Amino acid sequence: MMTPAQMIAVPRIAAFHAFIVILDREDGCPDIPSRNAGEQKKHGPKEFARVVPRRTALLNPCSGLPPYSDEAGAGPGLSPGRPFSRASPHAVDCGGYRHGEGASPSPVSREGEAVAGVPAGTPPEQAVFLPALPVVLRAEHSATVILPEQMASSFPSGGGRMLDEQTEPAFELTAGSAGGFMKRYRFKKIDAFASGMSSGNPAGYVRLSPGEEIADHEMQRIARELKGFVSEVGFLREGIPGECDLSIRYFSCEREVDFCGHATIAVMDDVVRNDNRFRDRESLLLRTNRGVVTVLNRTGEDGMVHIRAPEPAFSDARPDAAETAAALDLAIRDIDPAIPFGVVNAGLDTLLIPLASLDACIQCSPDYATLRAFALAHSVDVVVIYTRETAFPEHDLHTRVFAPLFGYLEDPATGSGNAALGNFLVRENLWTSRTLVIEQGPDRENPNIVRLLRPEDGGLMFGGRGQVRIDGSYVLSTGVRPGQPE
Repeated sequence: MMTPAQMIAVPRIAAFHAFIVILDREDGCPDIPSRNAGEQKKHGPKEFARVVPRRTALLNPCSGLPPYSDEAGAGPGLSPGRPFSRASPHAVDCGGYRHGEGASPSPVSREGEAVAGVPAGTPPEQAVFLPALPVVLRAEHSATVILPEQMASSFPSGGGRMLDEQTEPAFELTAGSAGGFMKRYRFKKIDAFASGMSSGNPAGYVRLSPGEEIADHEMQRIARELKGFVSEVGFLREGIPGECDLSIRYFSCEREVDFCGHATIAVMDDVVRNDNRFRDRESLLLRTNRGVVTVLNRTGEDGMVHIRAPEPAFSDARPDAAETAAALDLAIRDIDPAIPFGVVNAGLDTLLIPLASLDACIQCSPDYATLRAFALAHSVDVVVIYTRETAFPEHDLHTRVFAPLFGYLEDPATGSGNAALGNFLVRENLWTSRTLVIEQGPDRENPNIVRLLRPEDGGLMFGGRGQVRIDGSYVLSTGVRPGQPE
């Protein structure tokens, strides 16, 4: 028997599509309302189902029974492979209970996909649910909600669709022991720019299904809960037709980030390898807070994706060298006097500090609070130190990137910070070739590798690959009851 602390699957849809499904178990014989017959029908097991539709059609969560609609009335009985309307979401029982003669014990969805999360006997007015979510469930039963766009393989008659048995729920909630719910999102942890023995830079990746919503404060909370595990989290959703293919927002544990290079590499590398729509595409457009950027799919050539960096903006405001050295806990002699400081925005406001040696770069160990105060005083998001001396002769530069305003000291492999450096070097006539290979991080033997490219049509691109380390779900506890703010 399923326990109350199991799963519900729900898509967040528009309020005018809201509907309520209440499932209950009683000691007496069950009553199952039939709108067409206008009478109560008795069925075997001691279960009762009540459906309250609101301007949407849904399938009765009792297996083998017809769907209900406030417009169309009852339709054909539910069984595997039967057609379903594409006009609205559908709730499907997957609990395997028998409700009458000929009822299917396991219709379309896999058993245990989702089950109710409120104890049996809870009065309807006390049923726990999330405001603005379309389903209220209680008792030891199950229902899965499938969005129309998730339906697979066209059905030959009437323009309907059949549900694929492997269809995943659009949105999941897990009943919490404290009386609230936990939202479940598709999540991956991907290391960007990893190569050889280097660990790369970890990014979180949440893929939002069509129709699945998430609030700003929920994205910020997920990033905050992942502090120390990943530096930023990218939240990817479908794009705007005619403008872009996909859209992404980034959050660190401290705040939203307008553009994050390593998270873009991690997410887009996974997309072009696993999303059939983009696997054979040479390029696609990605919308960010800094505008729409181009993603080149070169996984079949050099095994990487390349991201066109946002157009750079240069600033002449440069801090004093002695103050900068003190903030980085460096001696003034460690700074290379032959190259000026630079401040460039290629996604984030980035201060560029040239150093005289690889040793100075590797050994630099600033204090987090001191460097954060320095960054705030000079209105920069990121501080990049770099040197022309490298650990490996085939590389052009060695860098380290500090980002104290985002809740952590150092970024181990960076797209936007190195792109800012590349744009500065081009402007100063210090980079004239087509490519630039940068080794990054405090590890002399196993640095992370970032590649910069100057396309023939201008601009600058950074490239890398991602390594998936974790592939699963992120569960966000809400603990919300009706009428309570989250």
